[in-house]
Amino acid sequence: MIRVLLYALRGSDFTEMLRAARALQATGRFRARVVLDSLQIASTEAAGFAERCEEAGVEFRSVMEQRSVPSGSRRGPPMLRHWRRPAFGWIPPRIRGFAHTVLITASLLLRTAPSLVLGYRKRLRSYRELVARFGAQIIILPEDIVGMFSPLMIRAGHDEGIPSLIVPYTIANREEAAESLSTQPSYNCRRPDNFIAALLFPKWVLRHRDQRLIRLPSVHIFGQYLTRTVPPDPWMMNSGFANAIAVENEAMKEYWLEAGLPEWKLRPVGAFYDDPIAAALREKDLRRKRLYERHGLPERPLLLVGLPPNQLTTNRPNAEFDDFDTLLRRLATALRQSLATHNVMVRAHPNFPDAAKVFGEFGIATSDEDTAELIPLADIYIASASATIRWAIACGIPTLNYDVFRYGFSDFEQVPGVETVSDIDTFTRSLLALTRSRELWEARRAAVQGAMHRWGRLDGRSTERIVALIEELIAKKPAPRIAG
Repeated sequence: MIRVLLYALRGSDFTEMLRAARALQATGRFRARVVLDSLQIASTEAAGFAERCEEAGVEFRSVMEQRSVPSGSRRGPPMLRHWRRPAFGWIPPRIRGFAHTVLITASLLLRTAPSLVLGYRKRLRSYRELVARFGAQIIILPEDIVGMFSPLMIRAGHDEGIPSLIVPYTIANREEAAESLSTQPSYNCRRPDNFIAALLFPKWVLRHRDQRLIRLPSVHIFGQYLTRTVPPDPWMMNSGFANAIAVENEAMKEYWLEAGLPEWKLRPVGAFYDDPIAAALREKDLRRKRLYERHGLPERPLLLVGLPPNQLTTNRPNAEFDDFDTLLRRLATALRQSLATHNVMVRAHPNFPDAAKVFGEFGIATSDEDTAELIPLADIYIASASATIRWAIACGIPTLNYDVFRYGFSDFEQVPGVETVSDIDTFTRSLLALTRSRELWEARRAAVQGAMHRWGRLDGRSTERIVALIEELIAKKPAPRIAG
């Protein structure tokens, strides 16, 4: 039996790692263990994940540690607060304010930096022990991004001579990373400690929307260098030291190549979600009939909605809605207008499972079933800048991409049959047009079907190809440690 350790940080990670674990164990050649780093997950949610693993016959381990990052007071010690007192009134206000900021920042760094940087080493040791105890022969991750999580797990495996494989389920380039950080002050180079780190480590800096951003707060950068986990391009997901990336399809290979990832690391084998999607497509009529029976729905076309996570907590500029509940209710109001012609069903994001409850008040069905097995049953798919749109394209399903947080990502702009809108009024008009005009729907379906072959490998053999890649990687001993 090949022992494979699958690593997850968030609910959406867990969903895909459990999918991978089940697929591998179904071959009869693998023993899988899903490891959840519970610093990112509430204990009650982690308990639910453990139950799901037990039901699937998959081993589960939650990493329980105390937080390495002290909260610290932003006020600083009394000595530094004296800068605000009248005794220093002779100093020009701008200089006094700058000096105060510098001293406060220095104080915070002196109190928190040693603990955080040493926390990188502590976490690396704990990951090494976890890998060694299980006797893992390969580590599988859903993504590799800078910080004190996936890079340290990959490094821990390499310290034990074990390879790592990324099986992506999402997409993100430099633009998307910068956009997500642009409203968070702790990533701005105007902060004195980040300003100094930017001078020392320029490759961690990116200019975006007239701002100079740093990919991680300064002390985290020192932690990366201390543990020798710095990737060639800190801003690009999956550019680190993983031994291979399982590329899902032709479109995604082009995406990663354009982002600068080396071709030798990109292995076009497909994804673990390909085979469930292919099976659902083959049995579409039967599965949809059973879905309707479970939810008491009549025989009508299916309009499926994949809800976004709540990203209004980061003060999105130009956001249409001030809070997530208002967003959900306005969306539900728009969807309700299609209930006369379609069965409307909502699937919550794995990281925000309670978001779907609102839609019950509007008479809209909700489901917690696997999104990868729901999308093939749909006639129309709605999502918000979600990687799941790729699944709908692969199935030839007309899609509305409602960019509700107004990120402006261009991932699907050139895909025929996918319409992107960024406000609720345009969304409502587009949705009504698509649900009420059979001619428009058929034209969109024909358009997207012309692109579907580039966005999915639905021959039912993706798991087989990934298994062959795993065997190839573990045959190289010890695993080489080469960055992108």
